Amino acid sequence: ELDGKVFDMKDYQPGVTAPPFHCWCRTTTCPYFDDEFTQGEERAYRDADGKTQYLEDMDYDEWYKKYVSNDEKYKYKETAEKNRASDKQQYESYVDVLGKENVPKNLNEFQDIKYNNSDEYDIMKAQVKGMSYYNKAVDNEPLITSTIKGVAQNNNVDILGLEYRLKTKDSYIGKIRRDYSDGNKGFEINDIIRYTYGTDSTSLADKTLSCIDNLENMEYNTVKVKNSWLDKNNPYNGINTTVKAPNGQKFEIQYHTQESFDLKNGKMHELYEKQRVITDKRSVEYIRLQDEMFDLSDALRKPKDVERVKSHG
Repeated sequence: ELDGKVFDMKDYQPGVTAPPFHCWCRTTTCPYFDDEFTQGEERAYRDADGKTQYLEDMDYDEWYKKYVSNDEKYKYKETAEKNRASDKQQYESYVDVLGKENVPKNLNEFQDIKYNNSDEYDIMKAQVKGMSYYNKAVDNEPLITSTIKGVAQNNNVDILGLEYRLKTKDSYIGKIRRDYSDGNKGFEINDIIRYTYGTDSTSLADKTLSCIDNLENMEYNTVKVKNSWLDKNNPYNGINTTVKAPNGQKFEIQYHTQESFDLKNGKMHELYEKQRVITDKRSVEYIRLQDEMFDLSDALRKPKDVERVKSHG
């Protein structure tokens, strides 16, 4: 605010009219001559790209209003510099929470996203917030797994793929990115913890209903059932349920025959991974993959009385 101000030497007072004004102050003074030698002088400044430019003599306030206040590129640089210390702390906390592989490579890239890419920044914030949701699920998993094992034993069903009962951190973070939208922050998903009960095709329906009842008696409420065996528009075949534990933690239980389980985790998964990266759902390759998945699912033995398991929720 003192830029361009002129003072008499009798008024020279460090910290008031002359530098230093604060620790590490870079302010300086220069002689003032009110004569023809100062007419038409120019001042130098660095632009947003760091290049030196020259302009007509003006003070800082005039320069700021003319060249900075209405220029988004300058405003970003100014904001980023003013917030660099706090942004550094935020960036380091994001690295701690998400891991180096899931955040921008350095502070400059982080600030560029924060101030110039609101969509990407919102996703990053959702991922950070989601990790508290993820860590809570990890804490709840041992007790839920113990219950799942007990129900499996009571109903004489197998637990398939138990070693995959927890979605990995990187997989979870990636799912937030894929599912994120303005109305869906993406982190409250039901399959961070997931299990698969397996039995033969003749008893799948009976065992599914029996397990659901057994869980209900233990206050593990099945809040959603999706029986894809009855969905002609979906090549996936299985019974997916969402269960809510007494402490409020939601998790997923799938009910499969060994045959449908092996297909889901084998060839069907391979085809699905190829198909989901194709954005044009009318493309020849997308339709070809879809047809191949339907051919595989049509070859599965349909479980006896599977219609008894009704979709809801």
